[in-house]
Amino acid sequence: MKAILVDEKQIIQDNESALLRRSVGPKLMVLRAPEDVLSYLRLYRVDVAFVEATQHMGLAAQMKRIQPRLNLIFLCPDESYCIQAMHLHASGCLLRPLREELIHMELDDLRYPRKDTGVLYARAFGNFELFYDGEPVLFRYRKSKELLAYLIDRKGAVVSKDEMITILWGGDLSRGNYYKQILKDLTDTLAGLGMEDILIKRRGYIGLRTDVIRCDYYEWLRGSTSSTVQFRGEYMRQYDWAEATWIGLEGKSRLWQS
Repeated sequence: MKAILVDEKQIIQDNESALLRRSVGPKLMVLRAPEDVLSYLRLYRVDVAFVEATQHMGLAAQMKRIQPRLNLIFLCPDESYCIQAMHLHASGCLLRPLREELIHMELDDLRYPRKDTGVLYARAFGNFELFYDGEPVLFRYRKSKELLAYLIDRKGAVVSKDEMITILWGGDLSRGNYYKQILKDLTDTLAGLGMEDILIKRRGYIGLRTDVIRCDYYEWLRGSTSSTVQFRGEYMRQYDWAEATWIGLEGKSRLWQS
């Protein structure tokens, strides 16, 4: 189980942190700065977040936007905070001082039972890169990565084989067999991560399940100026075909800032 403790002002006492660590295991990470918490959640799947309630109700809402199935367990000085926590669809509340048996009860009855699969995260702002639980994903062919980048750019729209060949090789239809190798490499790489279901395959077409992958581009589009991700003028800059989307992003950015 991967868990974090969010406690910016170090209100949780050392003996309470020790109880949490003993209950969760060695993968409990303590994060203090809100920006560090949000950055961590973008890169890594987290099963449980223990949140010190007097500081971080607002931050918890942002955390849920990044990982909607995150189990929030609030650490509260009194029951009034538990009422607020329920509005955030928390998994549970623990009154302080913490008791080990109650920690175990909350962990045994999580709102969202933990899954074995990790987080697949695409970074589109700047150079395109794919991460699985924070580690870059390596492909056998460079074009496999570009194929995935284009599917992400299309935001779930299915793409024909001929369109992909045009994007990857300028319409050279003699590349049909190479395209099959690229598609197989992409499929095999995702299968190795247990994420092959992210691809939508139909005869002569391919698409992407955008609800499975997390992406800074998608988060920014959903969140506008309140997003925890900011567009800073660069989008998939290693690909020429990305310029059209970049122009649109520049326009939206200027509109939201006006």
